[in-house]
Amino acid sequence: MTDYFDLTGQVAVVTGASAGLGAQFAKTLAARGADVAILARRTDMLKALAEEITLESGRRCRYYTCDVGQEASIEEAVSAILTDFTKIDILVNNAGIVKYSRDFPSHTTEKWNTVLSVDLTGAFLFSRYTAQRSMIPNGYGRIINLTSVAAIQGGLGTASYSAAKGGILSLTKAMAADLAPYGITVNAIGPGNVESEMSAKTMDNPFVKEMIAKTPMKRFGRAEELSGILLAFASPVSSYTTGQVVYVDGGMTSVL
Repeated sequence: MTDYFDLTGQVAVVTGASAGLGAQFAKTLAARGADVAILARRTDMLKALAEEITLESGRRCRYYTCDVGQEASIEEAVSAILTDFTKIDILVNNAGIVKYSRDFPSHTTEKWNTVLSVDLTGAFLFSRYTAQRSMIPNGYGRIINLTSVAAIQGGLGTASYSAAKGGILSLTKAMAADLAPYGITVNAIGPGNVESEMSAKTMDNPFVKEMIAKTPMKRFGRAEELSGILLAFASPVSSYTTGQVVYVDGGMTSVL
């Protein structure tokens, strides 16, 4: 029986992988046979995760310190990965930050620029360097961007985050159109309220509690509950699926 999610022989890159969804994505891809490159700013956490992945999956896992908000850091990381692995088949643009404000008038320019540089520009740059240097020459690639339900419903005090995640939706479609002739698919995953290091800071937020109450499943999601759609987008089985977004949100967007 064919295992459509077998990633043996492929190299996957996951940004923002030191904890939360990124760490779960890296473990999931390695468990299906991929060698994995993990990136973030917190080197000590990356090192521990790389050791864990290698021990549990037997796959090769290397870690790289990278600030996705800085183009030079991205370019250096892509070069290092290609030196170590020779190619990149799968790119998961997971790195993201959020800067909260009391309301829109108090949302500073500094917060705006910082969030967009990581959440939107970082995904654009990592995808561009990866496509140019590996995926286009090899005629194959799977790029998976992380958006959010905030892209279509906004959120109190999150102007920059909501704008960046909305930008990811349009970027995904534009990239999908441009890269399709090269055998590269580009899709997006839109988590709702999922338990993570980032969401832990918002669980007591009245707005978040209200959203959970309005979510049909009435709970936070778990990181592993994104694994199915991740593997579908990352595997060869998605060869005719591109420019799409799937919301993993407990039904939240079904009742907006």
